[in-house]
Parts: sequence; structure tokens; C-alpha cells
Amino acid sequence: MGLHRKHIITINKPATDSSGSEVITGCGGRPAWFYVSAVDSANDKFNSDGWDDGVDAICNFSIEQNVLTTLLGAVVGATISRKSDSYSLNITNGGNGWTAKVSAQDVDGFTIAWTKIGAGRNIKVKILMVL
Repeated sequence: MGLHRKHIITINKPATDSSGSEVITGCGGRPAWFYVSAVDSANDKFNSDGWDDGVDAICNFSIEQNVLTTLLGAVVGATISRKSDSYSLNITNGGNGWTAKVSAQDVDGFTIAWTKIGAGRNIKVKILMVL
């Protein structure tokens, strides 16, 4: 097993951006694997943790859901976890947010395919790359 180098980047993705590809360069080599962690800038209980290798991607993400509490006779909000087998990032709250996946890799970086959901959300993303 060889020695691998690691590289970490931060992306602040504004809700005003559009869906599309974002090219990341200057990684110092071809990334082989990615760990992706993201949080909603306005509400940190909405978060996503996943991985991507440019082919397969998976993430666990939290969503808010109304849960009927029969003991109290009231509807209360709760945060629950879900899994995505299609994206390395999924932050959605109230029908607005982002999904993302690594769509390409090259000798010095990679491309992320972003999909805006509804009006989007301001999110902060950390990506750990293994070169």
C-alpha cells in the first residue's frame, strides 16, 4: 500500500448560484477518493456526510419532518436521517437546497455537478480528497 496525500478544500455555495458544473483545480494530483461534509449555513441541524470516487457516491443527510405525536395530540418537528445512493452531498430543507456529485477527475483536480433544489440554500462544504 502506497503513501497517499490528502488535500482539503472549502466551498461556500450560495443559494443564488445555479445548477451546473464547478471545476476545482490546483489539487496537486488526480484525486482518487473524496469525503464530503456539508452544513446549511442558516441551520446546522441540516447536514450531509458522504463519499465519492467519481463513479459511486453515497451520503447520509438530515431532513426536517413533521411527526404526529399522539400522546401530546400535537404535530412537532423532528430531524431525521436519510440515505442517498446517488449523491455525495444532499442538503435540502423545506424543498430548497443542493445535491452534488463528482462528475469528472483529471490530473490536477475534479469537477462537481451541482443540482439546485427549489430556491437553493446557503451551504458550507468541506471536501477531503485522497490523491
